[in-house]
Amino acid sequence: KEFKEYKLDVCREYMRGRCTRSDQGCKYAHPPPYVEVIDGKVIVCFDFTKVKFVSPFLNI
Repeated sequence: KEFKEYKLDVCREYMRGRCTRSDQGCKYAHPPPYVEVIDGKVIVCFDFTKVKFVSPFLNI
């Protein structure tokens, strides 16, 4: 099966430590420190976004 990837924008305020929204309340990704951020985006498996639609970074 071919891997389909999906790029999510990372919350700029979260990266600065100033986002006041929760992971569920922010429309941008709040990745944990071990996830690589490239050009303000993270890459996740498309199938994973179906399971964790609200925030793909919850409870990894």
